[in-house]
Amino acid sequence: MKYMFPDSVIASKLAWKRTRTSHIVQEGIAFQERQDLVSICQRQRFSVITDESTDISDSQVLGIVVRYFDEKRCKVVDSLLDVIKVEDGSGTGLYNAFRNLLQDKQIPLSNILGFASDNCTTMTGSESEFQQHLKRDIGDIFVMGCVCHSFVLCANNASISLPSWLEEFIKNLCIYFSHQSVQNNTFSWIQESGNADCNILKCETRWLARENVVNRILEQWDELLLYFQTVGLKDAGDGTSYIYQTMNAAGTKHVLLFLSYILSKVNAMNLEFQSESFRIHKLYDVISGEYRSILGMFIKDDIIKSRQLSEVDPYDVRLHKKLSEVDVGGRCMAQLTRQPLGEKEEQFRTDITKFLMELCGQMRTRFLFSDESVIAKLRIMDPKNITNAIPGAERPSIISLAIHFPSVVMEAQLDLLDEQWRNLYFARSSTNNLAGLEPPEFWSRLKEIVDNDLQPKYGLLSDFMCSLLVLPHSSACVERIFSQVNQAKTKPTSRLHCDTVANTLIAKEAVMAQNSGCYAWTPSKRLLEDVKEGRCCKRFKDKLGMYKKEGNLDFVDLSLYSSGDVDGGGDEHH
Repeated sequence: MKYMFPDSVIASKLAWKRTRTSHIVQEGIAFQERQDLVSICQRQRFSVITDESTDISDSQVLGIVVRYFDEKRCKVVDSLLDVIKVEDGSGTGLYNAFRNLLQDKQIPLSNILGFASDNCTTMTGSESEFQQHLKRDIGDIFVMGCVCHSFVLCANNASISLPSWLEEFIKNLCIYFSHQSVQNNTFSWIQESGNADCNILKCETRWLARENVVNRILEQWDELLLYFQTVGLKDAGDGTSYIYQTMNAAGTKHVLLFLSYILSKVNAMNLEFQSESFRIHKLYDVISGEYRSILGMFIKDDIIKSRQLSEVDPYDVRLHKKLSEVDVGGRCMAQLTRQPLGEKEEQFRTDITKFLMELCGQMRTRFLFSDESVIAKLRIMDPKNITNAIPGAERPSIISLAIHFPSVVMEAQLDLLDEQWRNLYFARSSTNNLAGLEPPEFWSRLKEIVDNDLQPKYGLLSDFMCSLLVLPHSSACVERIFSQVNQAKTKPTSRLHCDTVANTLIAKEAVMAQNSGCYAWTPSKRLLEDVKEGRCCKRFKDKLGMYKKEGNLDFVDLSLYSSGDVDGGGDEHH
């Protein structure tokens, strides 16, 4: 610091080296942040979002994020509770590690209202897996498989119905241009601009991630066709002839145009629910709306109009349109008009129909398209049901939602809850100043409306809705945590202990929570006193001594030591 600010008297007196930096970050900032989070989980409802992975050191780790409602900020917050190393990677082993962590921190299991994870077997599998253990301990817990992960699985399974040559073509084209400067330079020369980006992008294994690849190929279709026409005349054994023949074959561009359209629809839903803000009130309408739209591409119109979504079986060919009537997207239809496929069009439309049928079948398996489902009932959390309600329209029932959460509102409170909901619905003018607010702020500020006795007029209703705000819709937040773990734990730092990595990430969250950079971050008085009186330094040294006593280098905090030397270098500048 004194070299960065040579004219500062304060900076010149700073003696801040690697050891002090470590104990302030880990046992100062992170310690206080974790203590605050534990205190919140001990006294109010929260949801748990978990994921397990294997880091660069081949250690199995479990990431645990909690979602809670911050009443002061009127905001739903996702915070990292811990990243722990586990010896047993089975569902039972992961659950035992999770439960032991909560017991050590004296967080009651009964405060957990919801749970979300990806759809792997260890989390959502048979009776011996994580989710089942959680349901046995918490009977009315709300469980949600990651929506984003489900979309990926739907697209991947549906892609099996596509012609096998399509995947081979996309992979070969991506591989051809990857790390090949000669090909890239030649292709750039062919392009009119001469400096356009000719990278086709990495070919991902997940079909949803291939939308960008498909779009890039379509954007540069004419240039690519000209390039491979030129170099494909001489087959150098690198697949240029195959790529050119496939591009020049009737139907290739048609299929890519269809994929560009349909993958964009699924990806739009995927991106919508990767958000960490409150989204579960939109989940049913967004997914059911897109599902209905995709069904309408190959299911007869009268069936879509007259039946509930849950009653439409996408595999029932009796409900299908004629092949000539199947929708393939606007650009693909235009291509069919400009370049008819003749006899091949029947096979093309058959392949498209199979893809749509399997995509909808997979969505139907993973999502419950019923107005009686809990997800559908959660739509009433949208404040627009109150502020924009049409006079005379049927009032949705809150009791049909409340009965699914008996630990939040007791049976004896249902009369009062229904009464407050009814009164709010009929006295919409009292919420005019809340119109346009997002659900977290709306339901929190609803408690500010008082009756003639200056008591909260909708207190129970506000508390109930605020409790449900913590319900998760995906596990995207914990997957982001693992991305940060992989950035922190690389080959040179592969022996970093999970606790060290977790503390670093928690300290980062503490700084980001103030919506400012580290240069503008304001530490709390409690943290300043902790540092000044040496308590965080003592905790750090006690922990380090415990790790050294165990004699396991995996527990040594490498931030104290110079690279390649675990026995010295603790006084180096950080």
